[in-house]
Amino acid sequence: MSSIMNIRKSYIYIAICICVSCGKKDTFNTEVDPSCHLYPLKETMTISNIENYIDSINLFQIEQNNDAIFSNVKKVIVGKNGDFYILDFNNNLITFNQEGKFCRKVAERGQANNEYINLEDIALSIDGKHLLLLESSNRIIKYPITCSDSTIDRIVLDIIYPIDAIAPDKNNGTYCFATYPSNVDEYKEAYCQLYKVDRKGKVLERNLPCVDFGTTIMNITQSRDNSYLLRPQNSEHIVYRLSQDSLMAAYKIDFEEENIPHRYYYNTAGQDMMKYISSPYFKVPLYFYETDYVLYFSAHGRNKQYSYIYSLNKKEGIIWIEHDTD
Repeated sequence: MSSIMNIRKSYIYIAICICVSCGKKDTFNTEVDPSCHLYPLKETMTISNIENYIDSINLFQIEQNNDAIFSNVKKVIVGKNGDFYILDFNNNLITFNQEGKFCRKVAERGQANNEYINLEDIALSIDGKHLLLLESSNRIIKYPITCSDSTIDRIVLDIIYPIDAIAPDKNNGTYCFATYPSNVDEYKEAYCQLYKVDRKGKVLERNLPCVDFGTTIMNITQSRDNSYLLRPQNSEHIVYRLSQDSLMAAYKIDFEEENIPHRYYYNTAGQDMMKYISSPYFKVPLYFYETDYVLYFSAHGRNKQYSYIYSLNKKEGIIWIEHDTD
């Protein structure tokens, strides 16, 4: 298995909060199907060389020209026609086809109607006809995939908290995720992390009370069929699927006795980041990528970073220690 993403694996923006209510909530299923309750420490086999488990690798040479320059990839999503949309930490947003041929820069930085200032996240609309570009100013730009369509919509989100990640909803709405409020005093108030907004940015539903720590790293990743996975946000380690119709629990990552205790960062580590990271428990499972048959993710524990590949049909997999050269 290979990845075209080289993402900085650092733990930043830790947030702790308690809330008692999220106001208007959507109803969603928090129960995980037993077949999707995963026990990585006893259902996977530790390996030292992944080459023995690779059937084939498909590589393509990315075309290089002055318009196709990017580095430090922040996120990649795949269009319905197989094109890759690559956003880097320098705010370059570039499209390549399946053969690696440069297609175009989707948009440019600037303040014109068809430009953006700083992007936090990108997603693909349900119908695959638009890119959703999340600006750091809590605005979403709905940008047409095809050059023949010049209609660009700008949506101002009716949310006071800084949004970190987005995913499409049906009826042209959007799921918006906020890791933490802009003011630490707001932790004392009712605070939810997930919002569903309509096509005009008005909040329709609030969900996922913030009860533990969170980070801004890769909160939402694109999955098969253009659904999206929201990675675990607390010690319960539940992965949620943001589907067209609803929010539902997709997986539970259970490290059993080695699972990080509830609110460990706050109650035990004393908000000391190094004590939290160096604790022996498994924590912060992230980088979730899913196909019809395989689930990949990463987690930190025993003072090491581990990668997991799960066969969803057999409910078993492999685990290996990550290295800087991976």
